[in-house]
Amino acid sequence: MRTEAGAHKRERWQRIVREAAEQSEGGIIPPLAEPMAFEEAVKNVGGDALAIIPYEEERTRSLRDVLRGKDLTGLEDPSGLSIHLFIGPEGGFTLDEIEFAIQHRVIPLTLGPRILRAETAGLVAASAILYECGDL
Repeated sequence: MRTEAGAHKRERWQRIVREAAEQSEGGIIPPLAEPMAFEEAVKNVGGDALAIIPYEEERTRSLRDVLRGKDLTGLEDPSGLSIHLFIGPEGGFTLDEIEFAIQHRVIPLTLGPRILRAETAGLVAASAILYECGDL
């Protein structure tokens, strides 16, 4: 974000991240990366990270299954991992975006039978991740 308006948004987001971390007494302020295109974000996932993408067309692989290690070779406890969560826009991800993500080791999964709004899907998924990792 190179514009003045973009700089103000970034400052606001950083303040929200800091205040949320302080409120939760977590002690760790998560880093706030610069906004980037979906393709760039997918390519930037580190090799040791768990990357997941809720997708409404996925019917069998659940968030719980992935977090409990059923779909990850050699990983039984994902709680120590860096977890990258990709939440789609209203209307969801396109098939091309999902295929691109899969090519870059991002795991498509279902959040259940309900179609969630983009505004709530991230919160629901993050809450489930915290719960499964024993941090909620």
